[in-house]
Amino acid sequence: TRSIYIADSEDLVHEHASRSGFPATVVTPVRKMIDPVTAEDS
Repeated sequence: TRSIYIADSEDLVHEHASRSGFPATVVTPVRKMIDPVTAEDS
């Protein structure tokens, strides 16, 4: 199972996972998002 979080740090993702009772064994930062808002910058 995969989840997507918007968080300020990896530690916060791990803390939320721990409190929720599910593992967060791999956290992969997303450096850039592509959406309709980012298209307006071009």
